[in-house]
Amino acid sequence: MSNEIPSPIPASPAAPVETSLTSRLTNVFIAPGEVFAEVKTSPVRHSNWLVAGLIFILLSWCAAGVMLSQDSLQHQMTEAQEHAMQKQVDSGKMTQAQVDTALKIGRIFYTVVIFVGPVLGAAIGPFLGGFILWAGGALIFRKRFDYLKGVEAAGLTMVVAGLGALVKGLLCAAMGSMFVSVGAVLLVRPYDPTSLLHLFLLTFDIFAIWGLVLSGIALAKLSEVSFVKAFVWVSAVSVVVTGGFLTLGWAAQHLAPK
Repeated sequence: MSNEIPSPIPASPAAPVETSLTSRLTNVFIAPGEVFAEVKTSPVRHSNWLVAGLIFILLSWCAAGVMLSQDSLQHQMTEAQEHAMQKQVDSGKMTQAQVDTALKIGRIFYTVVIFVGPVLGAAIGPFLGGFILWAGGALIFRKRFDYLKGVEAAGLTMVVAGLGALVKGLLCAAMGSMFVSVGAVLLVRPYDPTSLLHLFLLTFDIFAIWGLVLSGIALAKLSEVSFVKAFVWVSAVSVVVTGGFLTLGWAAQHLAPK
């Protein structure tokens, strides 16, 4: 009879712990590294970006409702347009009746945009952000991962963007100005809507930077690279894209009177 002791059966690797959707949405604020690490190891879950997108829409709509409830803010929305059209009246190119009609249409259009815009953002944002993360991993760091993982991660960061929209709406109502955000633009007085620098400061507030940090953490976890490298990539892409859109808007604003 053999006295050999049988070797122990090797333990199977533990399955990754999966948290609830509520926990993931909450931990984006307090433990984002754990959330994105879970996204990497778990099956694709479309609820991550779908529910986060819905939260973004609801918070953005709340912000829009707050701003539309303030007459002073509504006037600021159309003030620049009124000045531009008044020049057309003074030069005889438009009548006052045409200006009044155009302003009414403009107010309706703006109201529709601020409510439809968040829906489009929630529908497009996760896929665009996911592509930026995927491209950084696959093309820059040579660390491939499923594109839908990037969509999940980018979608989860939208809860922070939604909170930022709500805080901005409340801040605008409190200060009676459309041209404020939680950032360096608060130090700019007076604010010049025709200044490209002022537009940039208005756009890149604390919540925008927070979103970039979350995207950097997400890319670092998905690609298994350092946070610094990931953050540099997402920040560079964001600055180029946002700066491009701001420049186009600024150029159109200056060329419109001509």
